[in-house]
Amino acid sequence: MTALARVADFLLEASVVGAHTTIGYRIRRTLERWPDVADSDLGNRTFVVTGATSGIGHEAVATLLAANASVFSVSRSSERARAARRSLLERCPGADVDIVTADIARPDDVDAFAAHVHDRTDRLDGIGHCAGAFFPELTHTDDGLEANAAVYVAGPHQLTRSLLDLFDPAPDPRVVFVSSSGAYARRMKVTGLDPGPDDYRPLAQYALAKRAQIGLTHAWTARQTGVSFDAMTPGWCDTPLVRSGLPRFRTLFGPILRGPEQGADTLVWLLSTPSRQRRTDRLWRDRRARLEHRLPWTAGGDSPEAVWEWCEQQRPARLDVVDLTATP
Repeated sequence: MTALARVADFLLEASVVGAHTTIGYRIRRTLERWPDVADSDLGNRTFVVTGATSGIGHEAVATLLAANASVFSVSRSSERARAARRSLLERCPGADVDIVTADIARPDDVDAFAAHVHDRTDRLDGIGHCAGAFFPELTHTDDGLEANAAVYVAGPHQLTRSLLDLFDPAPDPRVVFVSSSGAYARRMKVTGLDPGPDDYRPLAQYALAKRAQIGLTHAWTARQTGVSFDAMTPGWCDTPLVRSGLPRFRTLFGPILRGPEQGADTLVWLLSTPSRQRRTDRLWRDRRARLEHRLPWTAGGDSPEAVWEWCEQQRPARLDVVDLTATP
């Protein structure tokens, strides 16, 4: 990296707005001359990327397919799954993309999706945990988990466990959790993953779950050798979640919000770049490791071990279930 690029990156980070909007993305991409992942050859790689029907997940899958990778994904809606697959194949004719109907917040669906992947491949090179949803009111799954904790923490943890053996044949496997800049506002408190009706604040609960994802990255790293674990934040993106959950924020910053393809860039870069060429077990944005805490009062919360123990107390993964049907 040139001296100019380093200075620009420092100033962008200090500005906050510049760091997280399309301004920072475009400046960094230009000065650092990022190669396009879509131009690389990932023809022998297979990935799982959740959330392929829209936003960042959709763009991440499209980029991997353009680089000739094979991708599995899920959608809660069969109609949206079919539409997403059509869109991806229009962009990447002949691509190997398999989207099944499953809800990452439902343990049975996670088990079934894992069985589906096991039935169709004997190797995975990476997992991108990108599925998301916005819950304006306190919502619980059938298993009693708060919905944000289920979608962003318990579900990805279970899915990672269920697919771990498929990493064995891969030369450089990796897992990436798509966190959020909102995590900077929250201190990790495991008991907060189960809020009461009077404690629920939609954006605060979302941010806490995203903070938990960062902790979970460290917990997995401490336990699983041979697999690279990282978290990343996409910056401030104009995604369906922002449109539904942060309408005023979108009105204020709309002209400079990142597009989903810009938000997906670091995710696909982490999934495709050899881990020996970078540090691992970090929080990333714009292809560089970033601070995990920008506010002093968010540091010193519950440990990654506490997040791990919370996940382990939830229903363990099982693979002896009926396979899901692939979306045609």
